[in-house]
Amino acid sequence: PRRAGFPAARGLLATRVAAHRQRDLFFFLVQSELGDLYKVTLAWGAAGVTDVRVSVFDTLFPASALCITRNGLLYAAAEAGDHALFQFRGVGDGADDAAAGAVFDPSLGDDGPGATTPCS
Repeated sequence: PRRAGFPAARGLLATRVAAHRQRDLFFFLVQSELGDLYKVTLAWGAAGVTDVRVSVFDTLFPASALCITRNGLLYAAAEAGDHALFQFRGVGDGADDAAAGAVFDPSLGDDGPGATTPCS
């Protein structure tokens, strides 16, 4: 997912990552250089990761560090200005949330899941 009006020719840089892990819940929050937060989840199968799903989560100020606490708080340390502490109301699993999944397309150069390329 990309921000509306952002040039398609320009890449988007991920600057910060925070991981959250519980027994039945595992996800990453990835922040872009613009401050947009993306929730990244992994689907597991017998052979390992079968899908990577990215959804838009929220927008914050660009942080120098992100941390998700065990009791459900997101701490965002600011490079300039005040730090912030946010409480989760949900984890963005709604059906109307913008999301993108992994696509394996040989015409784009993808070899498919589990394919490896030897290093030279």
